[in-house]
Amino acid sequence: MRFKVHLLAASAMLCLHSQAGASTWYVSNTGNNATAAKDKPTNPWQTLAGLIASVKKSGVKFAAGDKIVLACGGIWRESLLIDSSIATGGISIEAEPSCSVKPSIRGSEALAQPTWSTKAPYFTNWLLPAAPAQVFSGSGTVVHTLARYPNIGSDLNRYASVKPASDVFSIKLDSQTTALMTSNVPDPELVFRVRAEAWKVYSAKFKSFVASTGVVTLDRPPFSVGDFPNQNRIDDGDGVVLENKLWLMDADKEWYFKPGASNAAGALYMLQGNVSTLPTYKGLEATVRSSILTFRGLNDVKVTGIDLRHSKGSALEILDGSGASVNSVTVSHAAVAPPLLNPGEVPTSCGEVSALYIGPSLDKYCGFIAGSSFPSDAEVIHSTFNNNGMSAVKVYADATETEGTLVYDNTVSNTGTVAYSDNVLGAVIVSGVGATVKNNTITDSAYNAIVFGRRGEIITGNAIQNYCVRYADCGAIYAFNGGNAVPPQGKLAADIFQNWINNTKASYDARYAYQGLPASFERDLIAAIYLDAYTNHVRINKNYIDYAGIGVFTNGGYKNEISENWLHGMFNTGFRMVDQNALSQSYLRGNIVRDNVVYAYDRVLVNNTVGGLTTSLNPPLHAVGRAQYWYSFTEEDQGGALFKDSPNEVVGSDFFAGNQVTGNKVIEISNRSKQWRVGHKPDNSYFQPEVSLGAWKLLSGSTDVLFRPVSRRLVNVAGISTKTASLTSDFQTDDRTWSFADGTFSIASGVTGCVGNCAKLNFAPDNQGNGFVVVNGYPLNVQSTGDFLHYEYFTAGATGSSPEASSLANVRVVVGGRTVNASSEGDWSNLLGTGTPGVLEGRWAEDFHLPASFAAGQTGDFWIYGNKGTTTYVDGVRVTRIPANVMTAANVFDPTAPTVSALFFNYNQPGSGINQTYTCPGAVPCVDQDGAVFQTSFVLTPGQSKMVFKKVDTTFAR
Repeated sequence: MRFKVHLLAASAMLCLHSQAGASTWYVSNTGNNATAAKDKPTNPWQTLAGLIASVKKSGVKFAAGDKIVLACGGIWRESLLIDSSIATGGISIEAEPSCSVKPSIRGSEALAQPTWSTKAPYFTNWLLPAAPAQVFSGSGTVVHTLARYPNIGSDLNRYASVKPASDVFSIKLDSQTTALMTSNVPDPELVFRVRAEAWKVYSAKFKSFVASTGVVTLDRPPFSVGDFPNQNRIDDGDGVVLENKLWLMDADKEWYFKPGASNAAGALYMLQGNVSTLPTYKGLEATVRSSILTFRGLNDVKVTGIDLRHSKGSALEILDGSGASVNSVTVSHAAVAPPLLNPGEVPTSCGEVSALYIGPSLDKYCGFIAGSSFPSDAEVIHSTFNNNGMSAVKVYADATETEGTLVYDNTVSNTGTVAYSDNVLGAVIVSGVGATVKNNTITDSAYNAIVFGRRGEIITGNAIQNYCVRYADCGAIYAFNGGNAVPPQGKLAADIFQNWINNTKASYDARYAYQGLPASFERDLIAAIYLDAYTNHVRINKNYIDYAGIGVFTNGGYKNEISENWLHGMFNTGFRMVDQNALSQSYLRGNIVRDNVVYAYDRVLVNNTVGGLTTSLNPPLHAVGRAQYWYSFTEEDQGGALFKDSPNEVVGSDFFAGNQVTGNKVIEISNRSKQWRVGHKPDNSYFQPEVSLGAWKLLSGSTDVLFRPVSRRLVNVAGISTKTASLTSDFQTDDRTWSFADGTFSIASGVTGCVGNCAKLNFAPDNQGNGFVVVNGYPLNVQSTGDFLHYEYFTAGATGSSPEASSLANVRVVVGGRTVNASSEGDWSNLLGTGTPGVLEGRWAEDFHLPASFAAGQTGDFWIYGNKGTTTYVDGVRVTRIPANVMTAANVFDPTAPTVSALFFNYNQPGSGINQTYTCPGAVPCVDQDGAVFQTSFVLTPGQSKMVFKKVDTTFAR
């Protein structure tokens, strides 16, 4: 492509403002390396390599103000290195003005019209300089997958299962994978991707295989050895993916490349549809180059308006130079292969590459290379990063002035979600004094979205959606201190404020929330903001977090401030604070949690999707969300010492001070008063008690408040009941349908808050002194082990009724005729809540419960527990038997579900300047976090926020 004529005038004007003697070097696909001359857009170079050769031959270096200008729409398939041997700094590479199609530099080779073999397996001959890391067709529009097992389908978290073997180099395969290996011929070309940790996949190559045992020996341990070089870190249920053999190619769009002999074409095998279909793919591209564009040892480098794609490693590197500027670039399908390790070298969690890297030269273990320098004042702005294999943006640079180092207004999507990259650390990674990450949009990150180094960084105004979609133990914004020295007194290590964080995938889709992980703790270790490993002196202020396993997670951190944040839809806990050290070395001190709004909710999953397969959960999984959870591995007074000064505190110490919890507003929709949990770990066992709001205030000195705008309900019970042997009693007559135990039950009429009559329950003591009421002889009609029960009961809870529901404690079903003993007999349900005086009628939806010990048709007893010697009025009791596989999400009213409320968390930007009107979800009355009711819509002023829930129709409560 020739340059546009207006460039002659434009370049003349630019020269008036550029440094004296600055030159412009034009490059176009239609140019000629032999006749090209600088400053002449009509005589451009054809290739980048030709340009560099000309500069070297002339003996004159690129100088400050010089520009390399690429023609719009041009494509160059080559690598470019510019260092101090040919340049003095201050140079730029950019697109010509007003490009509708950016010029593109690619690390791929192209084959426009492949000639396919006529017999399966189908291949085309292709002479490539190296084995490809990725293959595309349709000129990059279709991404193909390297031959693998299990097939990827639509699920990036699909693995075959493995078990530990006798040594750290070996894994034991499951029977299906063993059979696959036995029927084929493995060799060192076969790659194993082993997921031994929640947070990453490790790569290793085949060494040997014993078919009789299913044990594979690899060329390196498939996990991080760390401090335990002889300890096998593989657990039962860890995952493995096999790659890169022709006999693994059996799914649509898979490929395999068989290298040829020296200087001979290899064979690219591809599958389209099925093994008997001849491929019709055209416009093939194969990623073969390790890098595309590298600057080394040069200051004030500028890269503007170009497209970079298809590199095994970094597409753009600016090494050992300050003042770098990257503006309006597009980087895609880069950083798909980690640095190669020599045989026997141990992989680390730090060997990742990034699509864009600005910083000092690093080795493959992320250590500084001798002679490299830590730069300052870099910027990455207005750019787009799509489908990169590992990190998308990594900037290691200090700021010498306000926003001197800036990552601003970029769009970053699908980082680490390509199959099958390992060592994914984060979509955007910054480490530098005063570095700012601002107003970026980051979506669908395999692991962390933003990682900062705890060196005074500022993280603000970013919109982050769907993070941790492939890995766990991570967050949208993540910091790892790693035991660094305490910063100066009063100095912020980082400031995280006014970010919007949303994670609908990790919240609603069990495929992302659980990811096939065997350890439940790791499943929920997905946090919106994650301060790891003693991170300290960080302010987390005015962030808006919408759906997360954990809102803010602090692992042993101290002197952090968590203030004025809004957290909606926390399905594990709003704030999780963990201390892992002995008291004399405790670091969970001096943290402030104040003036936050937290909505932590109960969720019910009726099915689970793992490995692309959906299975029903019987009984459905019920998880209870909590507002705050403080946990110490050493305290033995139920966490009380977490909220007071350490006995070893030095007067004036910066971090051995008590934690402060004050002024937080907790939104609760499940009629639970125990939104707070503290715990400790004595004698290697966990103790995690919930505490009531009253106990929490005493424990922490908190002024937290609790709001219940709407109750969560089980719906469509009648629909289920018609299919089952459900039984409902509303106590309208004294027919004793349930045959209550003598002396514990009577009909009560005229009780305030009862609909019709109530049952007056007198809680008698059982053998161990617990209060109970027994309902005798209820026919459970259990027909199969897949059946489960749902308990619920209603109490008189209107204003002024006495006593309130707080006297109830639990329910339980036991096989008829057993000794009454509350501590050991039968199967228990879990209490979900207690009533509150002056609020709506107290109502409980007990846990879905599987009575595994019951035989078909067996009669059982239904027990209601309360405080012994007390009396309460119960307005209804119901036990519903639900057959296997009939429970659906429609049976559970959940104000957080998208099908129920498409609009739950609303925020009018402070700078909008106008009031915004929002419609209630579902075109019905809605309720905000304070219980205010809106018939059709509500108004937010600039900077105002609301959590809004669909107002539930109360008629179905009967």
